[in-house]
Amino acid sequence: MSFGSRDVVGVEIRDDRLNLVKMSWSGGAWQALQAFSASMKEGQNLHSPDFPDFLRTQLSSIHGIKKARIWTMVRASSGKIWHVNVPRVKKDLYNAVYWSARKERSFEENSTAFDFRILGETTDNGSRKHVAEVYTAPGEDVRLLKKLFSRAGFSLEGITLPSFAVQNFFVNKWFEPGTEPCAVLKIEHDCSVVDIYKENRILLSRHIKTGLESMVESLQQNYPGTKSKFLFNEDQTTNKQQGVLSRDQAAHLIAQLEENQDLFNHDKGLENNSAGEIFSMITPALERLARQVERTMDYFVYSLNHQYPSRLYVCGYLAGVPMFTSFLEKELELDIRLLDPLDPSTSKVSPLISSLNRSTRMNLSQAFGLAMSTRVNTPNFLYTALDREKEKASRRISGFAAAAMILILLFTGAYWYHVRHNLHQVREKVTFLDHQLQSRTPLVTSEMINETAGQLHKEAAALRNYSRKFVPVAVISELTSSTPVNVRLLNVRLDMGRSGDGASAGRNRTVVVDGIIRGEESLFETYLASYLLRIRSSPLFADTVIHKSETEEFGSEGRVLRFIININLEQV
Repeated sequence: MSFGSRDVVGVEIRDDRLNLVKMSWSGGAWQALQAFSASMKEGQNLHSPDFPDFLRTQLSSIHGIKKARIWTMVRASSGKIWHVNVPRVKKDLYNAVYWSARKERSFEENSTAFDFRILGETTDNGSRKHVAEVYTAPGEDVRLLKKLFSRAGFSLEGITLPSFAVQNFFVNKWFEPGTEPCAVLKIEHDCSVVDIYKENRILLSRHIKTGLESMVESLQQNYPGTKSKFLFNEDQTTNKQQGVLSRDQAAHLIAQLEENQDLFNHDKGLENNSAGEIFSMITPALERLARQVERTMDYFVYSLNHQYPSRLYVCGYLAGVPMFTSFLEKELELDIRLLDPLDPSTSKVSPLISSLNRSTRMNLSQAFGLAMSTRVNTPNFLYTALDREKEKASRRISGFAAAAMILILLFTGAYWYHVRHNLHQVREKVTFLDHQLQSRTPLVTSEMINETAGQLHKEAAALRNYSRKFVPVAVISELTSSTPVNVRLLNVRLDMGRSGDGASAGRNRTVVVDGIIRGEESLFETYLASYLLRIRSSPLFADTVIHKSETEEFGSEGRVLRFIININLEQV
């Protein structure tokens, strides 16, 4: 796992509740640590002013939430996933995929969050092309989710789609994907989604209009009125017309059906409604759903030339109702399985979660998939392909800058070595001449004195020339050795005085040193005095004059003592 924190929290925001699951990566596998579902207040939604406080309260109940990575997702009905074949290009792959995707399915550039990932290569009309998995979501939804979590005091690691949350089960081998395609049916509030996977890859994702709302409408339309035992209590005030089922009452009956109760609560004004009768009234909507799933499978097989899926996983609304799974198994003639990743029979689920009933576990299944998200495996609308392109460009620029700096350092080092080598040769020559002078014992004559004086004059002139030539190197070397670690030199300027061979040549040579002193502010003057003492102890420097000494703010260094010192050089 590539990121620092091993804990990930998946947050699924539904119409009436908040589902949260915490997972941890340990020992090369995921472990489920905490999972719960919190109901929203009646009428509360993402746009409610009190929703960030509600979100903060629920997230704060997660142990170690401050160190965990938080993932959420947009509504299934809002996101779209499809595949495009893109010509192989060496540069600007992003634009190639973007315009191919827009040609395939039109979407608004400014209002759509767009991302893709390259899955591999294929042959299209005899040419090799990239296979890109493209996914979009409303940009407004992505911005709203990011803002809500920020107002709740938490930052999001990622925002993805429900299909990719389910895909995490196969990527992480929580469910064995097998070698044959398998389908997942997610029943949402206003639609359903059929995703067909092979191993750990989505081959097809399609939205179906039939969802929970369609079942509620079917229940209202097929409600038998006074001819059966579905009666309203006399004190029911929301709908006094006997035999008419309100939308809330119909939704309540379906919710009770999910909990598998034969006798339903009287609080909604309904008496003794059996699960079988409720199911029979929503059967027309379920038949439409089954036909749409069947047509999706046929398109997958006959138009896309894939093998028929071997099994169908079901999650979302009604997934935990045995009558529903039996109905689908009969209609579709497929192996129907529940997408129940939090089944307590698996050793990967903690004892805290094993006490949850099946209905609650089924509601948490997609949040569970979210909690296995990583930037490496899970598409993320907060870190898109465009962001990755910008990051690559930034890394390239940084690499060029680093290479240029290395070259400069190499050239500077070579020049420094050359200058020091020449200085060493001069010192050796001076030593040799000194030894020669000391070893000579000639008879002293006026001619010898004049000859020696002339020779010495020439050698002295040569030495002065060498001295002037290497004074800058000596000054820099002496300053470097005299400067302590808490002193940083910003600028060194050398004034060599007048040039020529006269008596005044080379006089009034000065060095202007501009620098800063770091450390404790109360000791700045002590540090400066110590530094001046070091400079004055050098045989190369004569008088020193402080031109400037004042405390100031200096960027990231903070408070420093800024100084400018004029140093007179000894006459050489």
